[in-house]
Amino acid sequence: AFTDALEMKGVTKHFKPGEVEAEALLAGNDVLVLPENMEAAFREIKRYLSEGRITQEAVDVHIKRVLRAKYRLGLTSFSPISTDNLDQELNTPFANTIKRNIYEHALTLVRNNDSIVPIQNLQQDIVALSIGTESRPKFQWRLSMFKNIPASYVGKEIPDATKVRLLREFQTKKLVIISLHGMSAFAAKNYGLTQSAIDLVNELSQRTKVLLVVFGSPYSLTHFDKVSNVMVAYEDDDMAQEITADALFGSTAIRGKLPVTASARSRYGDGISTQAIFRLGYSSPENEGMRSEELAKIDYLAQEAIEAGATPGCVVLAAKNGKIVYHKAFGHHSYSKNRPVQPGDIYDLASVTKIAGGTLALMKLYDNQLISLNDPIGKYLPELAGTNKENLILRDILGHRAGLQPWLPFYRNTIEKSSEGPKQKAGYYTQQPTPGYEIPVADQLYLRNDYPDSIWQEIIQSPLLPTKGYKYSDLGFYMIARMVHRITGQTLDTFLEEHFFCPMGLTHIGFNAWQRWEQDLVAPTEVDTYFRMQKVQCYVHDMGAAMLGGVSGHAGLFANATDLAAVLQMLINQGYYGGQRFLQPETVKAFTQRHPDSTRRGMGFDMKQTDTRMHQATSFRLSDEAFGHDGFTGTSAWADPETGIVFVLLSNRTYPAQKNPALTNLRTRQRMQSAVCNAIISKPSAQEWVQAKIEHVDMVPDNDTGK
Repeated sequence: AFTDALEMKGVTKHFKPGEVEAEALLAGNDVLVLPENMEAAFREIKRYLSEGRITQEAVDVHIKRVLRAKYRLGLTSFSPISTDNLDQELNTPFANTIKRNIYEHALTLVRNNDSIVPIQNLQQDIVALSIGTESRPKFQWRLSMFKNIPASYVGKEIPDATKVRLLREFQTKKLVIISLHGMSAFAAKNYGLTQSAIDLVNELSQRTKVLLVVFGSPYSLTHFDKVSNVMVAYEDDDMAQEITADALFGSTAIRGKLPVTASARSRYGDGISTQAIFRLGYSSPENEGMRSEELAKIDYLAQEAIEAGATPGCVVLAAKNGKIVYHKAFGHHSYSKNRPVQPGDIYDLASVTKIAGGTLALMKLYDNQLISLNDPIGKYLPELAGTNKENLILRDILGHRAGLQPWLPFYRNTIEKSSEGPKQKAGYYTQQPTPGYEIPVADQLYLRNDYPDSIWQEIIQSPLLPTKGYKYSDLGFYMIARMVHRITGQTLDTFLEEHFFCPMGLTHIGFNAWQRWEQDLVAPTEVDTYFRMQKVQCYVHDMGAAMLGGVSGHAGLFANATDLAAVLQMLINQGYYGGQRFLQPETVKAFTQRHPDSTRRGMGFDMKQTDTRMHQATSFRLSDEAFGHDGFTGTSAWADPETGIVFVLLSNRTYPAQKNPALTNLRTRQRMQSAVCNAIISKPSAQEWVQAKIEHVDMVPDNDTGK
């Protein structure tokens, strides 16, 4: 046990020279750090011994404890250690895990009078203001992972005009998250706070709900007794800021207690404990029972794919136990290398839409008892009456065992050959939206409004295959999108936004990227020379989905890695996410089990092939319970309930041309999955975590009913 530096006057000013050292020894310390007066210290310790206040036996215990520590460290035969690479040796993954655990356990929710934390309602109007920084802090960047929060920052001194503007701007907001940065540990410096900053916080807290986050000394709370919601994070480094943001949104629990008394409303031992609400957050691999060095092999696989021309770039994400442990971007949006890939970039998911779009919507209908998997699809689409599709069972359609054609090239009917190559037929497209031509299929290219009817008729009239064995098909998911619209009165994109994406706080997943995000955020998918005759970017790559206005059950969804991972995490959580239940556990189970006649396909979901004689589309290291899907553009999204793993790969392997088998030939997706699985140290811990999560979910009250 070591004392603090005794020269710092915190204690010594209350004792005469040497006395504080004797008292420190009496209190049980082994090592007295930086005594001011060694001669006086020896004199007082000897006096305490002679008076019997300290016994020789107690001193011997301290001495032996120090000698034993020195012996363990090899100091009996001392040789200097090398200081080369000392920073890397000290900051090991294990050390960072300890640091993360300390931060997580220390976080203290001092007051939560408005029941703000954990933040569950992501549809409310939230803004963030950081004080004491000249640039946007890591805290605000992490907040934006959970919700697109308008963020502002100001320095320590806040001019009157700025204060008036901020008060006027923020007083109408439902919640203002204020964070204090660049603080001091010293009361003489007012803990690094200016009066203008203190006044702004207190005045704003009287006008609207304020959540104050202190990245510094808890003693500073003496200035904020009027603030109803206060969190202390103690430190101001990037890790502390990220962990704090995660905790505010419920991805980690809060359990810290104040170690000091700062004021009448901020007393020693104060601290409100919260439960995690299972929203996807971040952690270190070691913290979740994984090895960083194994996950680092993904770096090699990504670079290998880029160097082989399999894809110009990619984003890879891995999560375990609801925590992202790996999230990196590689390469560029194109081989021209004009735009490096960023971790938050958005990609065309292609057939991953089948699980994160079409199937997800069906699960909600099933949850609400509006459909049965054993019903014929004609029950929900009366226009199929009298056709060969009328009696196709929904379960068989989802399992790709309904005898449907794999796909139909609808676009070819609108293209003709010319001496210069393929071109669009006259009468089908215009370059500007005009009456009768308002379906956007690409930049400055609009299809006739009546053409989707032709697509639907072609699907209806298409012949069935001779047998109903397994045959992967897009056509069933065209029908599923139409079915959702028919049952709910909402288009698939609107339905998903209302029931999943918006309440989950997912702002980077959706259809028709050209309407939602800046073009630079979205990776291009192809230089199309056969249909649209242009670079395809922000418009869905799939031709059929494009001709339906970008929305279908089989393709059309765009997303970044974190939002797609959140959807998978919700499914691993058995339909629970961020304090809300989106699906019943029974629904998730019904859709993520194999079709009765299949060794691989679930209900819309792909699964690990259990027949080892068949082609393996996934890593053999995934468990038999894993479910997910791959996409034509080079995407992959998988969840493994047994291990708690979520894996996402986003790439645009189809750019500049879709006939590029390199990603498949390299088996990049499967090998990355193996790297994630190989990084797991202990599988049982993940299983125990899942079970504990299920038990917790059953006890979480429903926000709407209070049950």
